[in-house]
Amino acid sequence: MEDTGYVALEESDREQAPGARRAPISRKPNRKDPLRIQAICAAVQEGSLPASALENEFRQDSSVDDNDENEALHAQKWEALCKILKEKELLLLDLTALVKNSCCKVLFYSLLKDQDAHIEVLVTISQAVFRTSPDLDCTLSPLVTQMVQQISNSMMKLSGVDLASEFVLQMLCCDSDLAECFESTFLHCLMVTCPSHQRLNQAHLILNKIPSHLQILEYYKACMTVWRS
Repeated sequence: MEDTGYVALEESDREQAPGARRAPISRKPNRKDPLRIQAICAAVQEGSLPASALENEFRQDSSVDDNDENEALHAQKWEALCKILKEKELLLLDLTALVKNSCCKVLFYSLLKDQDAHIEVLVTISQAVFRTSPDLDCTLSPLVTQMVQQISNSMMKLSGVDLASEFVLQMLCCDSDLAECFESTFLHCLMVTCPSHQRLNQAHLILNKIPSHLQILEYYKACMTVWRS
């Protein structure tokens, strides 16, 4: 049976006495039910449901308590997420929103044991988006850079400066036009953070990939910083 995204009626609801007043049916999925989430994840991984069936589970919903939703997440859901990100049918705008919301959830996902585990999930997300969809590099660059910035910022919050700088550098090497779409505050923050983690060379490499007309004094100041113990 095709999944409609609605909560199924219980048998007791179907067998009500004639004339009995039926309770209103909620047309919103019960996202607080961990069993529902597990069932959808399993169906997506088995291939009996399309990956898009989980898309709404990762969208922000003001009517759902963030803490309750995070408690319902399970490690296997990240695999399902990566399958969603690989779907060709997703619009780039929807993909951008999905990546942003997913990165936020990774940062506050309490079941991952340490920072390395959180960073590993972020790396998996970035690989699912960019390595399986090379056409993204030349399509709507502002949206692509939004995803790169979101993933990189999340990595830096987890002290994954090495991976964040390498990720940005790889994207700049793939498509130099992306440099014009990055926020200057993001690039400056990255270049300032690299030296503080003894990665001054990474800051220089990123600066070299930025077109000269976009290079600002703050970038040079960041790259001239000498890390001191």
